[in-house]
Amino acid sequence: MLKVFDDSVRDEIMKSLSRVDMELSTSLEGKDIKVKLGTSRKELVAAGLKKVKTAMEDFKKNVRDVRHKHLEVVKKLSKIVDQETITQLEADINTKIKKAEDTAKKTTDAKEKDLNQQ
Repeated sequence: MLKVFDDSVRDEIMKSLSRVDMELSTSLEGKDIKVKLGTSRKELVAAGLKKVKTAMEDFKKNVRDVRHKHLEVVKKLSKIVDQETITQLEADINTKIKKAEDTAKKTTDAKEKDLNQQ
């Protein structure tokens, strides 16, 4: 907490604090300036976990979109290719999608574990 005795310099102090290359959050509380230094470890871990979860959700959405597009192409091919080939193509697509999802899941689980241990 910074006690400002001269109100005419309070705005200048706030501007100066906002230009500092440190993680500071400042707020005015009456005539005083409240300064919070940096972010806590707990906040950093929570932010990291949130980013990991968001990335995984985005990945799942993108995978669903890719799978859908590929299966649409296979569906169009069904007019000119025999059913056995179509079945094999669908199985290949699903296998590769499953493998990518498993890899992403392992990676995000490892990252979450790493963040929780810090």
